[in-house]
Amino acid sequence: MIRDLGHVVDREMASIGLFATLAEPTKPMTVEATKAGYYESPVSKSFPKVQLLTIQDLLEKKAAAEYPDLARGGLTFKKAKSDEGTADQHDMFSRTHGGFAEDRIVAEQPPPTGKRRSTKGT
Repeated sequence: MIRDLGHVVDREMASIGLFATLAEPTKPMTVEATKAGYYESPVSKSFPKVQLLTIQDLLEKKAAAEYPDLARGGLTFKKAKSDEGTADQHDMFSRTHGGFAEDRIVAEQPPPTGKRRSTKGT
């Protein structure tokens, strides 16, 4: 079973495979898991490609799967390029550079003409 899991991990190009069992792993199971090799993480240490865990150890929190912590985004997000000082951007609140959108909206509205219609009674 462990050999099969190792082949599936390789075929599916998975980094790590976990095998949870009710009984303690036997020596041949441990040997096969070791033969599968290790996953070399680009952000931290290496991890066994096939890991054997017992249900009892998982429930009692004596054991847990080992895998790289990608929560920091080391492999999933690219760092944004810094663009400080290269753009000719004006302060959005500066009146001298066309800031304050409310002023532009008021200036663009046509002057009121004639009487306003009453909406009462319609």
